Amino acid sequence: GLFDPLVSPATSTARANFLVEDFPNAVNCLERLDLTPPVPSVLAATNITVSTITLSWSQNPDKDFASYKLFRSTSSPVTQSSTLIATITNSSALSFTNTGLSPNTQFFYKLFTFDKAGLSSGSNQISAVTSVGFPNLLGL
Repeated sequence: GLFDPLVSPATSTARANFLVEDFPNAVNCLERLDLTPPVPSVLAATNITVSTITLSWSQNPDKDFASYKLFRSTSSPVTQSSTLIATITNSSALSFTNTGLSPNTQFFYKLFTFDKAGLSSGSNQISAVTSVGFPNLLGL
């Protein structure tokens, strides 16, 4: 154990010093010991065009919020190995517009919320299809 009675006082002191250096304050210690994943957000597509999909989500209420990470895929399921399209560190930023998309294409999205301990929770997965692009045949 950490303070094993058979260990010399010098070794115990070195271990104690290591703990103090590794956890300089109670907040760091509690963040490292955090076993509760963040509250997941609810994700929705709010505006869809030929080349963009705007996504919005519910705000994470946790005090140890670190980031939202938005992932996209052209197939289900969306995981943290899918394409990362946004990392947002402001907990009150609640939307993102994915631009430069191909027309008439289905995309799947999932938002993962991370806390300061590195734990994450995934939102619901959604799918959205970009609008059909009509070429301008009249050149107008």
